[in-house]
Amino acid sequence: MTAAAGVVWGPWLGTVYALIGENLSAAFGFGLARFLGRALIEQWESKIIERVESHLREHGFLTVLIGRLLYLPFDAVDFCCGLSGMSFKDFQSATSIGILPGAVSFVLFGAAAWEPKNLAMGGGIFLVSLVIAELARRSRTGVSAHMASPGDRARYYYVIAKMYARVGDHERCLLYLKKAIEQGYPEIKKVYT
Repeated sequence: MTAAAGVVWGPWLGTVYALIGENLSAAFGFGLARFLGRALIEQWESKIIERVESHLREHGFLTVLIGRLLYLPFDAVDFCCGLSGMSFKDFQSATSIGILPGAVSFVLFGAAAWEPKNLAMGGGIFLVSLVIAELARRSRTGVSAHMASPGDRARYYYVIAKMYARVGDHERCLLYLKKAIEQGYPEIKKVYT
């Protein structure tokens, strides 16, 4: 849909319309999950849920920002954050910033139908956003730094691998599976189920 905005409206208006649509979609997904599922999540007692809750409350902005820069499945991020206790302000501000490179690059990919140079610009922005996400992830304040044990990191890598497996990105899935194995995750065979 974002690339279609570039084809239909060009790079400038296409970017504006794509950003408006993606922000509204993210807010709706977050709100729907918060309204329909938050009470259910609060009833469950689980160490994993408690850790995710705690992490998103304390580091939600950076976590969502990295997820958006890494192009994690959009709706999955919306729903997980909506189910958590994370603030809407942190979620929406991280989303608004984090979707900028992706929206611009995909609109430029679409606009390349009319102006081929947009393809190179879109590809460059896409790669830069991945580098920024990786640097943020590796930073002292990144997601991995806040996981207390190798078991937590292994579970995190496993969940990311499973998300990539579901969307058919087998290369990234294998990358995160490797990281999960290195951290000692015991249930690797369940990734494709």
